[in-house]
Amino acid sequence: MLIGKNKTIYAANFSVRSSGSPPVMIEKGSRFRIRLTTKTADPVYVGITTKKHRGGFFGKYTEKVEGDQLGQAGKTRVIEIPVSDFVPLDKSLSPSSVGTELTDIWVVSPKESAELEIHKVEFVAREVGQ
Repeated sequence: MLIGKNKTIYAANFSVRSSGSPPVMIEKGSRFRIRLTTKTADPVYVGITTKKHRGGFFGKYTEKVEGDQLGQAGKTRVIEIPVSDFVPLDKSLSPSSVGTELTDIWVVSPKESAELEIHKVEFVAREVGQ
């Protein structure tokens, strides 16, 4: 839960790698697979934090997942989001996160009533030949 001046959001954040493990590079054709449950038809937001390869912070990208994509309220659902669907939070960034290093994935619900549960998050690399 994050509390701002006028808003409280409910978030889960997942670090992608631990110290010493190889970097996770975002490639064209990659996607995210998320298994979740929400109690409402309200949208949730999935975001990623990126950095330059072997460098510092690059930017954050988000995708709004509408209630109709989440299936029936209260039922566990698997959603897949291609990296091409994510848009930068800062419009001065590149419109694509391809070529950057993935550092974090976060899922946000603006409503507590969603009772958002994240069961599994996967980063699926592009298939060979894509």
